Amino acid sequence: MPSMARMKSFFYIIDNLTAERGEAIRQSLKALSEVEDARYSIQQGFIEVRAKKDVEAQLRLACEMFGAGYRTKMKKSDIF
Repeated sequence: MPSMARMKSFFYIIDNLTAERGEAIRQSLKALSEVEDARYSIQQGFIEVRAKKDVEAQLRLACEMFGAGYRTKMKKSDIF
């Protein structure tokens, strides 16, 4: 029986993050089969993605599409 891929949290710093952009990026990421959930913090300027694998390439594309700037991937300990 194949093992289920475990969900991990990935954190990304996003420039020019607004409520509208955050929600649009969140919805686009949630459409991906490997993404369980995504949430964002406008105050801290980051997006957290719960996924089976890193979705950095898809997030970069979503940021470009919605006018936000992808800055970098972070560890949870660097944010909290």
